[in-house]
Amino acid sequence: MEYSARLRKEAGRYNVPVQTIIMVDLMGIGYTENEAYSIAYSENARLSKQQNISIRENITQAVGFSDILKDRGRVVKAKPSTETHMGDTTPQMSKDEVAAQLKVQIDMLPDGSKEKADVLMKYADLFAMKKEEKKGDEEEVIKVWMPLTCDLCPYKKSYAAGE
Repeated sequence: MEYSARLRKEAGRYNVPVQTIIMVDLMGIGYTENEAYSIAYSENARLSKQQNISIRENITQAVGFSDILKDRGRVVKAKPSTETHMGDTTPQMSKDEVAAQLKVQIDMLPDGSKEKADVLMKYADLFAMKKEEKKGDEEEVIKVWMPLTCDLCPYKKSYAAGE
């Protein structure tokens, strides 16, 4: 897999593989150690469970791993999770948080790339969803003007006429 120059530079600064930086960042935004390892080291999916546990423990117990985690400054306090309709207990992100993350990705991708175009399309879709949500939140108000005297009221006239 090819990584960005920024990630390679940061990995070189800490003298660790790029996957370790990715794993640290994922842990910093709330992923568990196991989830972060599975994502960052996806090429190890073919290995046995015991081999993956051993590799993960070697990485996390290596000298300096906790220092990298602290130094990256991305340790996030655990947010209370909200249960979704599928029973999933992962924390939900607001549309504004998603938009902010998409904006960061857009800035990191090279101009004219297919990936940047895809992320820009997702960004535009997100804002379209936000506009639709705002339209749906507005309640439809029906105003009925009543006359000052009952003799002029169309409801009384229709009631008297037996309609």
